Amino acid sequence: MAELDAGDRLLGNEIEGRRQAEAYLRQVKAFTDSLICALSGLSLEMSREGRCLDVFARTPERLGVEKEALLGQAVHGFFSADSAAILMSAIGEAEVSGYSFGQVLPIPLPLATCWFELSIVKHPGGDSGKGSFIVLFRDIHECRHAENVQPCREHEFRTLAENLPYYIVRYDRQGRKTYLNRAALSLSAHELECLIGQTPDEARIASATSAWAKEIACALQRVLQGEDAERIEIPLRAGSGGLRTHSLCFVPERAPNGAIDGALLIGCDITERKDYEQSLLARAESGQHMLDIAENLPGFVYTFRSLPEGNFSFPYVSPRIREAFGLQPGELAKDMTSFAALVPQEYQALVLAKIEDATREMSSFSCTFLMNVPRRGERWISACSMPHQEADGSVLWYGVMIDVTEQWRLEQQLELKRFALDRAHEAFYLIERGGRLVYVNEEACRALGYSRDALLRLNVSDIDPGLAPEEGTTLSSTLVCKLGTCFESRHRRRDGSTFPVEIRSSLFEWHGQAFAAALVRDISEEKRVKECIAIREREFRTLAQSLPDNILRYDCSGAVTYANIALERTLGTSAADLIGKGIRDRWSDGRYDVYAEALDSVLATGLDREIEIFVPDPRTPSDHVHQIRFVAERDETGAVTGALAIGRDISELKRIERQLLASRSQLRGLVARREEDLEGERKRIAREVHDELGQLLTGLQMKLSRLVRKQMGKVLREGEPLQEALELSEKALSVARNVASALRPAVLDMGIISALEWLAERFSVSNGIACYLRIIDTAIHLNECQAIALFRITQESLTNISRHARAGRVDITLNRSVENYLLKICDNGIGFDSATSKPGSFGLIGIQERALMLGGTVGITSSVGCGTEIAVRIPIEIEGRGEYYDKSDDSR
Repeated sequence: MAELDAGDRLLGNEIEGRRQAEAYLRQVKAFTDSLICALSGLSLEMSREGRCLDVFARTPERLGVEKEALLGQAVHGFFSADSAAILMSAIGEAEVSGYSFGQVLPIPLPLATCWFELSIVKHPGGDSGKGSFIVLFRDIHECRHAENVQPCREHEFRTLAENLPYYIVRYDRQGRKTYLNRAALSLSAHELECLIGQTPDEARIASATSAWAKEIACALQRVLQGEDAERIEIPLRAGSGGLRTHSLCFVPERAPNGAIDGALLIGCDITERKDYEQSLLARAESGQHMLDIAENLPGFVYTFRSLPEGNFSFPYVSPRIREAFGLQPGELAKDMTSFAALVPQEYQALVLAKIEDATREMSSFSCTFLMNVPRRGERWISACSMPHQEADGSVLWYGVMIDVTEQWRLEQQLELKRFALDRAHEAFYLIERGGRLVYVNEEACRALGYSRDALLRLNVSDIDPGLAPEEGTTLSSTLVCKLGTCFESRHRRRDGSTFPVEIRSSLFEWHGQAFAAALVRDISEEKRVKECIAIREREFRTLAQSLPDNILRYDCSGAVTYANIALERTLGTSAADLIGKGIRDRWSDGRYDVYAEALDSVLATGLDREIEIFVPDPRTPSDHVHQIRFVAERDETGAVTGALAIGRDISELKRIERQLLASRSQLRGLVARREEDLEGERKRIAREVHDELGQLLTGLQMKLSRLVRKQMGKVLREGEPLQEALELSEKALSVARNVASALRPAVLDMGIISALEWLAERFSVSNGIACYLRIIDTAIHLNECQAIALFRITQESLTNISRHARAGRVDITLNRSVENYLLKICDNGIGFDSATSKPGSFGLIGIQERALMLGGTVGITSSVGCGTEIAVRIPIEIEGRGEYYDKSDDSR
């Protein structure tokens, strides 16, 4: 019974212990959950298979999904395929090591896609059989954005550092850490936040002894104090307990002024290389070959076996293949299918063909091929190996593979530059200091008539005799003196002929050796054009010197560049006093301001100008009138490059012109007097015909009428003399009235408006053409001369319309402006070409002369098929100025 009681007590104690343990675990879980909920970002509990077991904090709100919809959901249900793959990979890593951090992935949120950093640990209370993981997503979107806007060099450095398999740590001037890449972080026992800002003594590399830590700190201080790069090798204890050899190199970082402002630590695990070197030394038959490869180990070492039946395998591959291609060395020991899957089909055939050729001849194998590496994209790989015949008939290859993607891209860029240079229209030469041609493009070969290989065997002095060394000098010194500048020379072709060239060159150093890059342009055509221009210039100057006209040439700034002899005589000065000066510089008193303004206008607009100015004659005290025409000079593109001023003394022509104008004025005065006399004669005759002859005929008609009335009792037959006399008297009276009206219509005495109305109505009745008169301003008061002139102009115009226009309508408009009377006669007839004149036609001339006698103008607008418009303007004159000559002047 006592034993049962003791067992019960033991069982009770055990149950109580378990309850306390469960309570403690619940407290730990509650604390963990509250801690997780307090974190920013997203937090989930997930199973090994990637299913959501629990959701923490504001995760559903940020994802825009209800919590119930997330629980039990597979990761592929709410993440993209790429993000899900990254998350599952990190869970797998945490399954092995207990934690995983540093992976980043994009997650689509309701507003935008953001980037998160993964931190995964095994759930402290999880079942070890099932396995669950706490997954924290830290929002690094803003951090990534900030990193993207960092300076380009820092971005490139970090991109390169994060993708290199080496350990990279950056220190500032005080020896504090400012940056560690992932590889370097994996060596430390501290988190990244604990390392930044720490010195090597404050946070040393994990598993490094105090002595080695001190050696690291001393090497860093030596570099920061100005010494060259320091390289040390130290042993570090790996997680499994074994020692790993690491190579650490400290390199100083310098500011633009050359001062040291920090240092870089670049390290790598060289244990495999060391071990492999030892294994290579142990194998006497092939050790030396592998040692040569191991000494140049930018990539990874491998042994490749090809069996006679065509099977292939990698008996050994250095662990770095995991970093390069994501493959495990053990997987490739028996089957290389996973490696071959990364090589495109066309490159597999290329590699196999090269292996067969090298196996057949037992020669070295070298090939560059393309691989599609996961997460890294297309990478160019260079493989080199040496064969060894094994006893079983297989061939064992010892070699190295190197990622030459960057080198391949640089080569492609270099090839592009070479291709661009070969397509250039100018010859390009790359010359070393001794004068040997290092590179030439296709244009250089074409210009000189050589092939590229033949041209590269020549020296620069072979194609350019001007660069041959002078006595007492070397070709090198001659090149230094002439190259680096722009100069002209002559090049010799393969057939011995030479041609002029313009050479633009620059000197530079590359890897401590001096070179010259020269662009050479064939200027044969340019020389020919210049010679033609010189010939044309000589011809121009010869012609200008022989012309009697004054000729000045100006550049685009208005400065004189040439003056002929005639101008020197006209101005009484030499051409040397004018060359290089502007017109205002030479004459600052303003006498030639009109000339200068016209020149400026031509240079600015390119439009020709013509002016007349007075120029003092140095031989006489009087001024002469000169007519000057400015003509713009242009280049082949049409741009104004200067101007020509061509002047001529027109004083004599002006004198003759004044005489001619005076003669015309006298002639016009005579014509006006003649017209006035003629009009007066018409008026007198019309009055006599109307008054005297009309009265006689009227009296005759009245007497005949009385005789007729006396014979009322007697029937008058047709043809009787009395009846015929009566009819003849009526006709005679009508003819007398018509003659009087034709000589001078009586309606003229009633004013111009009444006269035009009578004329329009008579024209319509006589010709059957509609004629409309429009008086815009009725306050029109013309003197007798003006009224007669406008009446006769209208009468002559209507006569021309009736004879030639074939019009159906005529419009007559009379208007008055401030200074002029305006008369317009328009018709819709067939019109005529107003630019040509018909011989023997004086109608329009008479119209113009009548208007000129009154000081007016006549405008005639007409074209074939569009009718004719005659516009007459005469000035409004005060009373008493209607005549243009003095009646008291009997000298006429």
